[in-house]
Amino acid sequence: MQYLETDSVAGGMITDGGKDARDVFQKLTSSKKVVTQKEFFKKRFFEQSSHCKIDFVLDDGKRITFNVVLFSVEPYYAEAYVQCVGNKTIYHLNKEDATDIGMQFVNR
Repeated sequence: MQYLETDSVAGGMITDGGKDARDVFQKLTSSKKVVTQKEFFKKRFFEQSSHCKIDFVLDDGKRITFNVVLFSVEPYYAEAYVQCVGNKTIYHLNKEDATDIGMQFVNR
């Protein structure tokens, strides 16, 4: 499995694979807390956020894309919202998972 972060702050593409990719994929797909679009947009207007798109390529060649919005409270991410492209459902990630995912991209 590999993932590509195509909306990096530096404007480049990041490619990674192995355990880091599997960990991020697991965190993005394990969230079960669904939020409404109204809740999401209300929060988005009042807090500092960063956006990224993460493309996963699974072992069978299937591509899955997630849009991720990370809300930060320095020096850690407070929370994140995730939406799988092709699915209108928005999921909320807790602080620990949001920070882990955010650090994957900040440290590159």
